[in-house]
Amino acid sequence: MNIGFISVRFGGLDGVSLETDKWVQVLKRMGHKCFFCTGEIMDKPGYSFITERSYPEIKKAKIIPRMKLKYKENIRIRRLRYSDKEDLLIHLVENEVKAIKKDLIKWVKKKKIDLLIVENASCNPIHLPLGIATSRLIQGEDIPAILHHHDFSWERIRVGKENRIYENYIKYYFPFDHRKVKHVVINKVAKTELKKRYKIKSIVIPNVFNYKKRFKVKDNFNKNFRNDFDLEKNDIIALAPVRVVPRKDLKTAIKIVAELDKRLDQHVVLVITGFTTDAGKPHETNLRRSAEKLNCDVRFIGDRIKARRYKIDGKRYYSLWDVYPYADFIVYPSIWEGWGNAFGEALAFKKLIVVRRYPIYRTDIEPLGFKTISFNKYGKNVINRIIYHLNHPEEIKQMAENNFEIAKRKLNYDLVEKKLKRIIERLDEQII
Repeated sequence: MNIGFISVRFGGLDGVSLETDKWVQVLKRMGHKCFFCTGEIMDKPGYSFITERSYPEIKKAKIIPRMKLKYKENIRIRRLRYSDKEDLLIHLVENEVKAIKKDLIKWVKKKKIDLLIVENASCNPIHLPLGIATSRLIQGEDIPAILHHHDFSWERIRVGKENRIYENYIKYYFPFDHRKVKHVVINKVAKTELKKRYKIKSIVIPNVFNYKKRFKVKDNFNKNFRNDFDLEKNDIIALAPVRVVPRKDLKTAIKIVAELDKRLDQHVVLVITGFTTDAGKPHETNLRRSAEKLNCDVRFIGDRIKARRYKIDGKRYYSLWDVYPYADFIVYPSIWEGWGNAFGEALAFKKLIVVRRYPIYRTDIEPLGFKTISFNKYGKNVINRIIYHLNHPEEIKQMAENNFEIAKRKLNYDLVEKKLKRIIERLDEQII
């Protein structure tokens, strides 16, 4: 079967790109051919690891500039949603939808696409014209599709009141439903909300990981990791493998590390590997101030963490997989996650995990039986538990091994293959 993936971008370190990577690996081993249509490929040095790993076909992806997140007309549309210029908004949206749909139809026919997989474009209106164009494509061309929803319109943070036209577009298209569409969500909360709000049934496929793969540990490339970031040999590394955004609650991570540093003989350092966007710079500045006030040693190294390792002009750029082996524990105090890729990665590298019990953790992850240092509200008990485990490494090892075995059974690629096979079989009659 020829399967076509649609999204605003592929090949990055964002959750949508990472999960697409995993789905493609599964679908290819099932015997399907995969094709890609997107606004951009994150092909800067160190980004497009996908071209080297899972699917070299992405090099031949159809690039439609209008589908790019920062395309000029999409930026205008996002600004107009708060204005009273409703006629102009309709004009811009409909023109963009028409142009994108035309290009999508050409791509679908050229590649003889049997099934579309739409990655987050039909649930999150971050690119309004793309979501609408994809919906009209499915309806107009009667193409079977799997809509893979990572986060929804109602989960967005609004900075003002959106106008009536924009709200109506969201109401009718995000999400879009059709007789040849199957909806996939990544957690139970989303499944419940989708049924409650739109009476739409969905299937849960959680974010998974290839736990059968052997992960690289310390080697000749990453042996310089500590030196490159001025970390001493005996420093305890608390790793926060997350982006620098408010919902990750890195202020709590700073508090935890600051308190540990006071109570332990060894120096404790917080290492943050996620990137900071231009819009997030003020938040990073606030975090640095908080760290300075609490005397917390924190390293923001996101600019040196890429999807693959490489070296330019004597300067090493590391993959996230190079960092995990050096972490003494993972600190993950997020307030909200659609699933929690960092949690899955920590399981794979068999690390002690300090995690806030965010909603999806409580409903989808905790019931699987993982052993962690979990908390609802940060307090001294959290610190005491971390210190206890750091002083009893044999218990950390036992916990980590147990967690790894659970993940290998319940969150592996086999789960995705089983569920996708079932979905495709249900759509197969309609495709034929």
